[in-house]
Amino acid sequence: MATRFRPDMPAKPRLAIVIITSPGRDAPEAEVLQSVRAANDGRVFTPSTPIIAVGAGRAEAWQRGLAEARAGGAEWIFLLDAGELLHPDALAMLAPALAAYDIVWGGAEITAPDGTLQAPRRAKFSGQSRAEMHHMALEWWVGRSHLIRAAAGEISPEDAGDPAWFARYLSRLWRARRCLKTAQPLTRVPALAELSPEDRQFLIEDLVRHPCFIELQQFGEPLKLPYTGRNPALEREQLRGLFSEQPDLMVLKALLPGPGTIVDIGANTGNHTLFFARILKAKTVIPIEPNPDAIGFLKAMIAENRLDNVDVSCLGTAIGAASGRAGIATGRRGHLGTARLRADAGGAIEVRPLGEMITQKVDLLKIDVEDMEEDVLKGAEALIRRDRPLLMLEVQDENLLPILDITDGLGYTVRHIFADFGYANYIFMPGAAEERI
Repeated sequence: MATRFRPDMPAKPRLAIVIITSPGRDAPEAEVLQSVRAANDGRVFTPSTPIIAVGAGRAEAWQRGLAEARAGGAEWIFLLDAGELLHPDALAMLAPALAAYDIVWGGAEITAPDGTLQAPRRAKFSGQSRAEMHHMALEWWVGRSHLIRAAAGEISPEDAGDPAWFARYLSRLWRARRCLKTAQPLTRVPALAELSPEDRQFLIEDLVRHPCFIELQQFGEPLKLPYTGRNPALEREQLRGLFSEQPDLMVLKALLPGPGTIVDIGANTGNHTLFFARILKAKTVIPIEPNPDAIGFLKAMIAENRLDNVDVSCLGTAIGAASGRAGIATGRRGHLGTARLRADAGGAIEVRPLGEMITQKVDLLKIDVEDMEEDVLKGAEALIRRDRPLLMLEVQDENLLPILDITDGLGYTVRHIFADFGYANYIFMPGAAEERI
C-alpha cells in the first residue's frame, strides 16, 4: 500500500500504545510487543511510538497508562488489553476515523480450531450511537481495547472497588464524546470475553439513569423509540431503522379507513403506540400496560415525540376476563416483552375487563399479552360486539383453537397471518370469510 501522507502534508499524529499486562507479569509478552511494532509502520502515526506497559486488569492500571501517555505528549493513545495482540492492519484501518471521532473500538479476530484466523459474527456489529453501544455490549460484543484521543483521556476509568468500572467508563465516554465501534478487526484475541454480570447490570440500570433513544425516519417523520436493553428482539429491528413488526403494521395502515381510536393492550415501551399515533395519525391512542418498568420508558417515548393524541389514563391497569388483582412475573433474562401477569389477590396491579374501561368507539384493538390473550379477549367481548373494531392479536400456538372459538363466536375471521416460532400475529376482521371473497 502506498503511503497515505505526502511530504507537504502536516506532520503525522503522535501515538502512544499502552499495554495492559497479563496477571502476574510486569512486562508484556514478546508476542504482544512484536504485534505492536509490526502494526506501526509509520504510514498513519509517527514511527517513534512510546510503548507504556502498566499493571494488569484493574482501573488504576488504565488510569496510569492514560496519564503517562498524555504527559509524554501523545495525541492519540491505543489501550491494548491483557492477552490481546494488535492487528497488523489496525492503525491503517483507524486512519479514516481520526478526523471524525474521539474514541474507536474495533472488531477482533480469533484463532479457529484449524489454526485459521476468523472474525466472529458477534465482533462484527458496528455503530456510533449510544443505543447501538448498549446493544453491542449487552447482546453482541465490545472489547476493552480501543483508540482514544489524548484530549478525551481526561475521562479515565474510575475504580474505588467497583466491579463494573469498565461499564461505567464505557458509558461516560459514549455520553460525552464522539465514539465509533467498527467491525474492522483491531486486535487478535484468544476468545471473545463475556460481559460480566456486574457490567451487564450497570449498563441496564444506566439506561434508566440516562435515557437513550433510537432515532429513525418513517414516512418523512423523525421518530424516537426508547432503548431499554430489555427488549432485544424488538430493539434489534428498531436499530435497523424499522418499527418492530413493521410488515404487520403496514397492513393495518392499508386496512384502517382514517383517523380513529386505537387501543394498544400490552403496549410495552411504545413501538406500536408510536406507529398508531404518528404514522396512522389516530385521533386517540390508548396504551394499556401494567408493568411499571415498561411504563416509565413508554411515558418517556410519548414526551420525546411530543405526542398529544395519546391517552395515558389506563396505564398501570391490566386487562382480564374479570376484575381482580395481579402481580408481575419477570420475563426471560429480565426482558420487558416477556413479563407475565399472575393472579394474586394481594397483587399491586388492578385487573379489569376492557369494556369497563373504554367508553368511546374503538376502531382498532391490538392485543399482545404473553399467553393471556384468551382472558383479555373475553374481557373485551362486550366492547368488540359494540364497536366491531379491527383486531390485531398475538396468539401463542397452544392457545390458537380456543381463541378461534371466541373470534368465531364474535363473527370475526382471519384476514392476515404473520407467523413466528411458537406464536403468530393474526389480523381479524368482522364478518364471515365468504363475505370478503
